[in-house]
Amino acid sequence: WFTQVASRSGIRGKESWRKLKELLERQNHECPYTGRKLTLGVNASIDHKCARSTDRNKVGLIENIEWVDLEVNKAKRAMTRDSFIAFCKLIASRFQ
Repeated sequence: WFTQVASRSGIRGKESWRKLKELLERQNHECPYTGRKLTLGVNASIDHKCARSTDRNKVGLIENIEWVDLEVNKAKRAMTRDSFIAFCKLIASRFQ
């Protein structure tokens, strides 16, 4: 499973799967945006901090990867962390 995710994320190398597994463990299986518990095969998703579409030089770099909740990844798309958070704040402000 980790090997497939690594390949789809552009992370190459014999031990690429191990890097992803260790990253998930360093994150304590927790989404940095929502705090939700990440479960493989359920809601754990790989996000590129700098989107592949905007910075091809960072594709495959483990430093550019973080595990996030699948719903976050779908909503964030190619936004940067700061842009996504600002967008979430804008939406939330309309419902306070």
